[in-house]
Amino acid sequence: MRPEELDRADPEGAIAAAAKRCSNWGRWGEDDVLGTLNFLDAAKRVEGAALVRRGVSFSLAQSFDANGPQKGWRRRTNPVHTMLDTGVDAERGTQGFPHGIGGADDVIFMPLQASTQWDGLGHIFDHGRAWHGRRAGDVVTSEGDRVTGIETAAAPIAGRGVLLDVGRALGTEGELPDGFAITAEHLEATIAAQGPSAQVGRGDLVCVRTGQLARARRDGWGDYAGAPPPACRSPRPTGCTTPRSPGSPPTPGASRCAPTSSTTPSSRCTRS
Repeated sequence: MRPEELDRADPEGAIAAAAKRCSNWGRWGEDDVLGTLNFLDAAKRVEGAALVRRGVSFSLAQSFDANGPQKGWRRRTNPVHTMLDTGVDAERGTQGFPHGIGGADDVIFMPLQASTQWDGLGHIFDHGRAWHGRRAGDVVTSEGDRVTGIETAAAPIAGRGVLLDVGRALGTEGELPDGFAITAEHLEATIAAQGPSAQVGRGDLVCVRTGQLARARRDGWGDYAGAPPPACRSPRPTGCTTPRSPGSPPTPGASRCAPTSSTTPSSRCTRS
């Protein structure tokens, strides 16, 4: 179903229909904790390894500190960095190590939604049910996600990666505007522009570039994670690839829907 075909008068019904259409509950047995990561198997990793031509590495990490990216939405704060031991302590010999040895030590307090992250299957619930229909209260408690925490996904995630530069394919100067809703048609247009090597298969790891991070580094974080409350009056279902028809990409929209998140536990994190 394309966004324009949704019944805007019944957003809850649209979400329920999408959840039913895209559900994988029970597909890999009643004890499954991986979901569609089951598609990322040994053969897919061999396929990815065969693509290596150069031993060049680059980081996808980003800096986040007291200046961003959070602006306080849902009580999320930026990282608070506190030094426990410093060079001053070492100079004054107050650390208690023998032979004049000293060291620095510090601690960081931060919400786990302070930056980009992987969401575990215990991140979202549907009518009190977690992944596979388990009771949400049996999965995520004050101790965190004891069943489908993100640590269950750590080992399988290695395979063939595909970068879809949607910002360059559709945006102005390589950047999409904040709130731009990327549709299946946009992804298909990007794949067509990039060529055969950008084709996405089952089990591939897709990285979508929007250009937002480049803009945030240049202009600041602005209202990141702080969209106006009325922004999502007509939500569209997400979480699966929707059926689509051929055609040119729609005109970029201006949706300002704020992201959603589950409560972050103190251990056995729902995200990484």
